Amino acid sequence: MDKIPSIKYCKKQEGDYLTVTPDWVKANVPKVIIYKDFDTEKINFTPTRRLPRRIISKFDTDILKNNIYLPNKNTNTVAEKILSILLNSNVRRGSLSIIKSYIPILKEKIETLVDNNLPIQLVIPALPHKKMNSITTGHSIDFIDLGEYVCMQQFKNIALSIFRVYEYGVKIIIVPDGIALAHIFAQNDISGIISYRNKLSNIIKELDMCNVMEICDLEKIIRLDSSFDLIKDKIKRVLSELGRDDSEVMQGVNILKKAMYFNVPLSHSIQKNIKLMKLPSYDVPKQIKDRIDFATFEYAAILLTLRKLELIKKAYPQAIRASVHSKSTASFPINLINDSTQIFPYNGIPVVRKTKFGRNGNIRTATTILRLYEIYKYQSATEVYIKGQSEPFYYEINGLREK
Repeated sequence: MDKIPSIKYCKKQEGDYLTVTPDWVKANVPKVIIYKDFDTEKINFTPTRRLPRRIISKFDTDILKNNIYLPNKNTNTVAEKILSILLNSNVRRGSLSIIKSYIPILKEKIETLVDNNLPIQLVIPALPHKKMNSITTGHSIDFIDLGEYVCMQQFKNIALSIFRVYEYGVKIIIVPDGIALAHIFAQNDISGIISYRNKLSNIIKELDMCNVMEICDLEKIIRLDSSFDLIKDKIKRVLSELGRDDSEVMQGVNILKKAMYFNVPLSHSIQKNIKLMKLPSYDVPKQIKDRIDFATFEYAAILLTLRKLELIKKAYPQAIRASVHSKSTASFPINLINDSTQIFPYNGIPVVRKTKFGRNGNIRTATTILRLYEIYKYQSATEVYIKGQSEPFYYEINGLREK
């Protein structure tokens, strides 16, 4: 499952690849940072409590229903049908307007693959490991829960939908960045990240998807280019300067710093973590501030370096980029679970809305992802464990409108 493509660019890059200018960094920061701010004052602490629990004997994957996403009726060519499926609101994350100007580019890439009778390759960085932050999951780094299962079912739905209109189908390539970012988000727990990845591979086998999905770790792709660390350090220095002097870049950096409180593995209680993120920067304890600052600039620099060196594109030159984010680039933004779920399965806890599940019987569409701190505001919240496991496999509530 952890295949590495044959890449012929292992020598140190020359010319433009080694040139990092402030203008380039400034122009590309919006490509890697989502400029969607959030008001920390709206993040309220609900006192934690011991939730009722129930035990299930096992999780039966038969409960994961296949859903076929149909192309628009006015599509004619195979490429148009595939494009329509990938832009379907059940598949597409975010507003169509964000990527509208890139649709001709994406369509041309699909047409090239179809003309050559090749599978539609979709490469998507995702599923690094379970986040270890106390307000997001409360789980172990390699814990697999319902969130990962319904995510893989969504990928299966996409594959089945494309196979329905194109005999050569699709190859979905997951590129987890867990090891590459382990020093930022995982306390360098490489063995835990590998365990998580292996468990994902087992789900792929359970869902009979080995022919349409593969996993290739980003770290292996990065290490095939000897200039990566050099370029990253240059970009990080430029970014640090712009973060102090340029108002637009400063805005992006500050948004990313807020997001780091959800991602850096701080060991504080939920209550203390929420209090920390609401403090003005000058009141944050130095040790915490230094960790957040390091994570912010290191993470952004890595993303910018990947963009500068185009490593994923070089690893998979025929592939079409997909993304877990909706941003203005030539990539398909993918809903990892369903069109009403914004948080990624590895960044939160799966919550089954019992009313919706009772109505439609579809566990994927009835599941949403919440951050752990949010579950305590629902009076009906219940932990559901698989017999023999020490961490909840999912949570249940009556519905999102219930408090």
